[in-house]
Amino acid sequence: MKSDPKKVRGILANREAAAHSKKRKSQYLLDLEHQVNFLEKDITLMQEKEMLLENAKSMLIDEKKEFMIRLESLEQQAKLHDEIKSPKATTTLNEQLSVEAQRLKEVLASNEQLSVEVQRLKMAIGDVMHNDGYQIDPNILQQLTINESDKPQTSKQL
Repeated sequence: MKSDPKKVRGILANREAAAHSKKRKSQYLLDLEHQVNFLEKDITLMQEKEMLLENAKSMLIDEKKEFMIRLESLEQQAKLHDEIKSPKATTTLNEQLSVEAQRLKEVLASNEQLSVEVQRLKMAIGDVMHNDGYQIDPNILQQLTINESDKPQTSKQL
């Protein structure tokens, strides 16, 4: 029984196509595994950043409470000095009170910036975790990189 050369060529071509398809599928799965690993590491880093920002926010809230107590104390002192001292002494206390109020406003603004950053990170983490596709959204990563370099440096002033 002789084999038809066309059938033999067709069978060989099908085998080669199947082997090529299997190789492409293996490479695709490998790429997906690498991408999953990258995304898992990225999520972990974002969660760590979120925790750090939450801690910083908590510290700023505590600092704000301390400043509010201090402000109330200064206001009480100013009232006492208004009753006892001359207008010149009152002016000095009012200036101190104004300086302290300005510092409290700065702390409050910084606290609000941290709150916005925490919310942005939470949304970014949600976007990465719920992303249906297999491609990383380059805009999210670029925004994180840009925002990380633009982040204001805060320092505790007492």
